[in-house]
Amino acid sequence: MNRKSKRGRPLISPELRKEQIGLKLSRWLIDWLDTREESRAELIEEALRNRHRLTPPRERIARPGEADADALRARRARQRVKP
Repeated sequence: MNRKSKRGRPLISPELRKEQIGLKLSRWLIDWLDTREESRAELIEEALRNRHRLTPPRERIARPGEADADALRARRARQRVKP
């Protein structure tokens, strides 16, 4: 068995992978977020899920190479949609 395959965190599906975005918020909201123990991302994600009754897709473990191919397909699809 290849020992390298057991190292690190298991791959997750691209739908569940976090992506950094730029977001403008009012200073008072940023100050409030910074007083909490959770990260800004966790607080915002939880608020959006509660407000809009969103549920994340079921987690599945991606096979090696699959996550990269799915991410590339998704990126290409987003580029086609833009005007």
